[in-house]
Amino acid sequence: MQIKQIIFDMDGTLIDTEPLYQRCWQQAMLEAGVRLDLDAFLPMQGQGSKYNNQYIQKLLGGNASLDAALQVRKRRDELFLFGVKNGEVKCFENVLATLAKLKENFHLSLATSTGIEPLGNLLLTSTELKPYFNDLTFGNEVTNGKPEPDIFNLAVQKGGFKPSEAVAVEDSVAGLKSALKAGLHVFCVPQSQAYLAFTPKPTELQHLDKFSDLATILVGF
Repeated sequence: MQIKQIIFDMDGTLIDTEPLYQRCWQQAMLEAGVRLDLDAFLPMQGQGSKYNNQYIQKLLGGNASLDAALQVRKRRDELFLFGVKNGEVKCFENVLATLAKLKENFHLSLATSTGIEPLGNLLLTSTELKPYFNDLTFGNEVTNGKPEPDIFNLAVQKGGFKPSEAVAVEDSVAGLKSALKAGLHVFCVPQSQAYLAFTPKPTELQHLDKFSDLATILVGF
């Protein structure tokens, strides 16, 4: 099997956004009258907007409407944008150097649950990630978000490759499930323990000790 395409998730995989996301969700919920610990937002990691909107409805309690959840999301976006513009989000260690090396031999794609606006483009430009990718796929382009395979199927299609010619790099349980359902071999990033949710662990799932190991592993994959 010759790998030609590498498909990366963004939040929590390339960019350390999850702590800021959780703080912004917490603040937005507090302003809506609900006080929660940060752990309450962990189930939202890597999920699509549809799932997360429904989850926020549950957290709001009572008979909270979808519109109420969307208002909380809008406020979260405002808080998050402020944080990004103030330099609170950075790439994980060795990400840019590893992407530069991989780009010499592979077609690099992005498949993120984040929508292109207002957050997707801003995150890619503020972290200087955008030039490394041949194509981009955002959450607003698919009907079903992660853990369904739609976003990885679309990313493979955009690249013009077969699933057997592509691998994915992810950090969340939802993302790993999505990539596996799309028929991809998938690597779980070092900062994540999401792979432990799979028992037994599929042979198509590997955990990286270091992000930079991708370059070494995939050359002879």
